[in-house]
Amino acid sequence: MANFLTNLETGIKTLFDANLSNSLTGGLWYNESKPKNSFPYCVYSFLGDKPMYWFGKDTPRDGEDILIQFTIFDKSSSAININSYTNLLLTLFDWADVSVPYYTLMEMRRDTTLPPFKVNNVWQSVITYRVKISRIILELQEIVSYTYPNTLAQAHGTLYDDGYLWVLMNGTKTLNPVKFLLII
Repeated sequence: MANFLTNLETGIKTLFDANLSNSLTGGLWYNESKPKNSFPYCVYSFLGDKPMYWFGKDTPRDGEDILIQFTIFDKSSSAININSYTNLLLTLFDWADVSVPYYTLMEMRRDTTLPPFKVNNVWQSVITYRVKISRIILELQEIVSYTYPNTLAQAHGTLYDDGYLWVLMNGTKTLNPVKFLLII
């Protein structure tokens, strides 16, 4: 598994264990659960990874666009519990701030949610997320002011190793067109 996936996996497990381990008591598993695992439990898989090159394929790889699938399994007689577990997972991971060592999380956005279905008397719920992460060199510690037409906005930014500043503006991460030159 690529290093960035290992780091992302650590962040997902940490968030899950702190928030969902009391509800999904069978745990969180990578690709498949152990045989005869107790219900309910969740399995996650990395479905794909697309490298992000902001300045063309001949530049260093700047980040990753990753698709993750979570599948919740429950043996209850009705769909009530699986719906409840699905809502707990959605509440936790929708736009979650997952810690990914050596990377900055740009977004964790829900991609799809399938309605619960039953296979061999086991309810399943499938949710996929798109996760975008980027390598960083330097975190800017100061608030940076930007003036836009008819607006004065405050933004906190992160300078990436490509020399561009990504800023959080009105709750949305955007690329500032200003290039910074670092003199160290």
